[in-house]
Amino acid sequence: MKPSGDRSRQHSNGLQSDGLHMNDQHPQGVPARLPARRPGPTRPRFLHWQVPVLAGVLVLGLTACVVDSGGPGLTPGDGGDGTGDSGSDLAGRTLVSTGVTGHELVEGSTVRMSFEADQVSIQAGCNNIFGAYAVEGGTLQVNALGQTEMACAADLMAQDQWLISFLQSGPELTETADGIVLAGGGVELELTDREVADPDVALEGPTWVLNTAHTATADTNIRGMENASLVFEDGNVRLNTGCNTGGGSYTLDGDSLTLGPLRQTLRACDETAMEIESLMTAVLNQMDLTVDIEASTLKLTAPDGTALGFVADAGGGDQAEETSAP
Repeated sequence: MKPSGDRSRQHSNGLQSDGLHMNDQHPQGVPARLPARRPGPTRPRFLHWQVPVLAGVLVLGLTACVVDSGGPGLTPGDGGDGTGDSGSDLAGRTLVSTGVTGHELVEGSTVRMSFEADQVSIQAGCNNIFGAYAVEGGTLQVNALGQTEMACAADLMAQDQWLISFLQSGPELTETADGIVLAGGGVELELTDREVADPDVALEGPTWVLNTAHTATADTNIRGMENASLVFEDGNVRLNTGCNTGGGSYTLDGDSLTLGPLRQTLRACDETAMEIESLMTAVLNQMDLTVDIEASTLKLTAPDGTALGFVADAGGGDQAEETSAP
């Protein structure tokens, strides 16, 4: 049926389709009557609600989902400061799993829980899980947990869901000398303070192998970075960019690292090796850097915000060497 573009088209009975306008008299002198409504299903009426959406919430919705625990809401000040009647004080602590009974974690994975005043952040090998928490009646209570939605190996994604269910069950919390034990449903998860389970490595001594370059817009990991490294020892740093080698002096004051002028060889290498060298020297040549060591990872941040990430070589191999530039 061809749609009409004129909604005011005259009908034979004098009724216009848009305004219900009728002639005063029917052609036979009888007042015009509206045609009887044909029986049929009643059309539903819809109410249109305007719901304001905060931009920040919308962005979160694109990257995370929320798993509702179905339990009572936790708010700051309602036992959500990490100190409940169990006497547990979790705020400011990061704990890692050091043992589990009644369940088997994915090989090579670790549960990591970081507690702030009223929020907990959790990792188990795949997504970041987060939400409010409180310690009540000797149990750990969590509110609706959100999580990022990265695609990982199926066993790690399943482990995330198991951990969420376990935590939302309200496991019993018991303090230990260096951490806590969470128990429930036949499972006991032992968590130890990160500084005890995985102490910070000293800056001097290990070979620090490059694994990431950080900029304001991206974190970069390039195959071949494992050939670049730094070694700090006796006030001198030895540098290997994966292409050229060199070194110089340094001083360390707290978390402030000052590098002296760095010397290095000037060999030409393949494009990838030269790109890695450029990323590395762009940070190191700013000389005044901030040091952040956590366990066996090192981050050197330059004044312009760019940074380099390293991991300590467990084998203790010395990849860097000091060489004077020609």
